[in-house]
Amino acid sequence: MSGKIVIKPIYATITDSKIQDHNGSSGDLKQIDSYCKFSVGSKVEKTSVVKLDGKVSEWREEIIILEAKEQDRCCHIQFKEKARYWFDGCRGETKIDLAPIMTCGKMTQWFHLKNRKNLTAEILLDITFEPSPCV
Repeated sequence: MSGKIVIKPIYATITDSKIQDHNGSSGDLKQIDSYCKFSVGSKVEKTSVVKLDGKVSEWREEIIILEAKEQDRCCHIQFKEKARYWFDGCRGETKIDLAPIMTCGKMTQWFHLKNRKNLTAEILLDITFEPSPCV
């Protein structure tokens, strides 16, 4: 089933307080500007950059819309740092199975984000699927 995936990121929380760059140097959590990158198939969208408040990033009224084709099975999410304390700039990532969202139409849930197999952050997303009209 094809249609629009509407994603509203609400909060991201850092669960791993150790911030180190690829040389092992420590960073300061308050200096991190973070954003999320979402991709479905070849479509990619990013949120605005927000300041980290302690260990929490909050987006206000931000909405990401991605077109999903019938063959698209997952949404790849990356929680990234503009300051790039991590080697690849990615604080954590995950893939979300789109099938339950396409079936139910809506889901609000916390998702675990991992970097190098370690849980580093969690993100609360409100996701809605709007099917394409039948032709």
